[in-house]
Amino acid sequence: MFYGENLKNLRMLHGVSRKQLANKLKLTEQSIGNYENESFSPEINIVIEMSKIFDVKSTFFFKKFPRNGIVPTQHVAFRSSERNIRKSVAQNVTQINFAANIIEYCEAVINFKANKLKSLVHQLNTTKKKALLSGKGWTIEDTAKYTRNSLKIDSNKRLLYIVENAGAFVIEKEIDINADAYSVWTRNEDGSLRSPFIILGRRNKSAVRRIFDVAHELGHLLMHTNVDFENLENSEFREYEHEANEFASALLLPQEKIKEAFKTVRNPARPDDYKLIKKDFLVSLATAEYRAYKLGLVSKEQNNRFFASMYRKHYKQIEPLDNDIPINRPEKIKALLKLLYERGDLGSIISDVFQIEPKLLIEVLGLSDSFLGTITDSSSSQNNVFRFA
Repeated sequence: MFYGENLKNLRMLHGVSRKQLANKLKLTEQSIGNYENESFSPEINIVIEMSKIFDVKSTFFFKKFPRNGIVPTQHVAFRSSERNIRKSVAQNVTQINFAANIIEYCEAVINFKANKLKSLVHQLNTTKKKALLSGKGWTIEDTAKYTRNSLKIDSNKRLLYIVENAGAFVIEKEIDINADAYSVWTRNEDGSLRSPFIILGRRNKSAVRRIFDVAHELGHLLMHTNVDFENLENSEFREYEHEANEFASALLLPQEKIKEAFKTVRNPARPDDYKLIKKDFLVSLATAEYRAYKLGLVSKEQNNRFFASMYRKHYKQIEPLDNDIPINRPEKIKALLKLLYERGDLGSIISDVFQIEPKLLIEVLGLSDSFLGTITDSSSSQNNVFRFA
């Protein structure tokens, strides 16, 4: 049986319209619609051509794609200045759905330890509820402190590793919408949380801005699990973004530590005076100053002068030390694939279970071309059809 949904998902995954695909296959747009609606099945020569276009096995179209979790579009926290980008959002959601199903299947084979971030969401909600009922109150500062202690974040340099180790899957890829990053929980059929995903854009970003992106998306995953981002007013969207920014600042610059570090700042209005804080905490000069300002260590006048100076020095584009701090890359997914390869499971999972080619695997999981170069075919899918260096 030809599964039209498989074709539709592949088309959306690649951002190809029905008309564009029809032109490539020298067919009518209506024919593509009929295939997807399963009104009739394509000829075998068309199937073979589509498999080449989309980097899948021909058999991909005749086997229901393994589905584990669900990625609800309305809960994807897109950090974008463009609010009406439904086509791009749909494509990105399809991509993360595809990636999530592959990764979660692989994770089940390995039987990873329990997801700590999922437990942390429950702990935070319970602790916050108790605090509010007792009259003590609860702030984003409290959430950040609780998170830092629970995840044992001893160094911002290790934040990406810690977040991945706590259960998040982090993918680095080109994002074709005006967004730096986005995040979402995959869900079980009953709507309960399954696995957290963070997608990081590949724009030219410094290490400190990348660390802030991870902290920002972690804030969304922990605080905004059930927010309907699709139907927010612009003001509501900005408020949730502000909360994630506040969380990230508090997580990366704990109150006690930043107050002590601020003693090294001779002139609060001078950006270069924050370089030592940037070096020690791996945050941008702007993040360090704004955190100090929010804690009452910097006056409003000094804050205004600081940002005026940032613009004059063109530090909004690149700051001092940006080129000296190496950028950490996601490693968990690569480690998972390598482990599956060493166990002898990867070949059959990719070729037999998901029926895709290595090129599509690399594209969906945001791995580098050099990583693709370490994968080679062997004579049988029962042996390891992929080789990792």
